[in-house]
Amino acid sequence: MTHGITATNESEGGAHSRRRRTLSARFIGERSAVAAIEFAMVSPVLILLIIEILQIGFYFYTSATLNYATNAAARQIRVGAVAASSETAAQFKANFCSYLSGPMPCASVIQNLYTVPEGVSPAGFYAFLNTTQTGLAPPQTNTAIPAAFCPGQPGSVIYVQNYYAMPIFSPIWFAVASQNFNGSVVHFVLATAAFKNEPYQGAQGDTAAGC
Repeated sequence: MTHGITATNESEGGAHSRRRRTLSARFIGERSAVAAIEFAMVSPVLILLIIEILQIGFYFYTSATLNYATNAAARQIRVGAVAASSETAAQFKANFCSYLSGPMPCASVIQNLYTVPEGVSPAGFYAFLNTTQTGLAPPQTNTAIPAAFCPGQPGSVIYVQNYYAMPIFSPIWFAVASQNFNGSVVHFVLATAAFKNEPYQGAQGDTAAGC
């Protein structure tokens, strides 16, 4: 009799154990399914966030590099080095691009160099504003039109304008901040410098092409 009760208890214990294992397996399976659904819902947002972080980081890197190159090239004009060597627009741009990093090709740079006469609107620096005078005019992206290149004379007021066509890969930037340039979708990053030439000796003067 005792052996029969013991066997029955063991049988019932085994059944309870199997039911617990079955319930645990079902619970784990259900949690895995819920986690998979949650990941499927959240992952597009996370991926988009990562892309945006990369795009913004790329923008700040590009902007900092372009500003550094612009300031370095502007100094060459200001002290008369460009005039002394009678640089052409192509030579000046090549020297400017030597300050850019490898991932930034010179072909993506739009550069203009102006001598700015004093004057009130619409002359002087007003000539570089948009029609509503709320910001700078958009860049001239037609590469068939020669860029402005006028390094001026000693004492001339100079305005250097450099645009870089930054590649974009963010869906949001594609929607709100993109332009077409040479068949590619880009965002133009701008760096400028305005200054007065130092009274250096010897000058190419305003006879340079583009003046």
